[in-house]
Amino acid sequence: MAGCSSCATPVAYGGKPHNSLFQIRFGDEPCRAAQESHDFNRGRCQILHNLDRYPLDGVVHFELEIDYPFIHNVIDYMETECKRAGIQFVRIKPRKTWEELYDKCGFPTRKIRWCNGHYKLDAKRQLSKWLNEVGFYVVHYIGYCADEERRFNKRLSAKKLEIYPLAENGINEDVILEWAKTQPIFNNYYKTNKRCGCMYCPMSSYLNFAYLYKYYPENFRYMLEKMRETEELREKELGRPFSVISSNPKYNADYLEHIVKTKWLKKLIEMEMTNNDYVDAHCVGVDVDGNITVHWVALKSIGKTVFSNAVDAAKYAAEMSDYYDKHYSFGGKQIKRTQWEHFLEKD
Repeated sequence: MAGCSSCATPVAYGGKPHNSLFQIRFGDEPCRAAQESHDFNRGRCQILHNLDRYPLDGVVHFELEIDYPFIHNVIDYMETECKRAGIQFVRIKPRKTWEELYDKCGFPTRKIRWCNGHYKLDAKRQLSKWLNEVGFYVVHYIGYCADEERRFNKRLSAKKLEIYPLAENGINEDVILEWAKTQPIFNNYYKTNKRCGCMYCPMSSYLNFAYLYKYYPENFRYMLEKMRETEELREKELGRPFSVISSNPKYNADYLEHIVKTKWLKKLIEMEMTNNDYVDAHCVGVDVDGNITVHWVALKSIGKTVFSNAVDAAKYAAEMSDYYDKHYSFGGKQIKRTQWEHFLEKD
């Protein structure tokens, strides 16, 4: 799987001569160091449930503010799971934020993608510098699937210190993708997409932009604002029209907004509904802190994983937590229930 807006890399510590490294990545950038979020979650299961076979000392995540919000949820979940297994989890941020670099360079374009070299890879440089200083011998766990042999064979021939848990266990890419479509944590992204980049990637497809508009409209609005600022500035500098996402200035931010709202949003919804599990319903509810929340949910989920009252939701949470503790608990540590268990007392 392709990707790279985020990387997580296990790091060992304590002077061990051998350190296990697990990398996670999202997006479609040149530094093919790890895997996408849907590969990661299955890869994480393969590793955390087989620590004798895949020893792991720690995980480092490259934290980017321009990742989709659901990616941040995935990483938070991963951190919780690692801590439950007694594995250190570290987050590294680029030394300059996306906005700081935007103020200097403008919106990244298809030809000038400073968001990779100057932004994402800065976190990787920080990690590499530290690893070189401490002199650790590192082994990377990479999320290539069994049917991506062409990709990891090239890396094997380069004698890289890498292990491919998904490939070793015969798990193919289509299996991972079908599984990802059913996971709520991905917020329906993989029902219509196979690759995940950053929210503001100039290489995104119109379908990606439609997803951003439907699920994260404020981020979509912010992206268009920054695109327009850069296009207006470049037009003054060059004396001709300019587009961030295309060599043809006709396809500028104004065109992008129009085509997404009038064409691609409809296509996205049609694809989601064709993906049989998804028939959308707009639900308004209250979270555990009493805040009003709005979500798109599958109609078939109502009464199963989405409930009209807190007591039923808490009962379902208790069932899932008990099941998880029974089958996947590491070291006897149980899932915290403090956010919802008080609702059971009202039953």
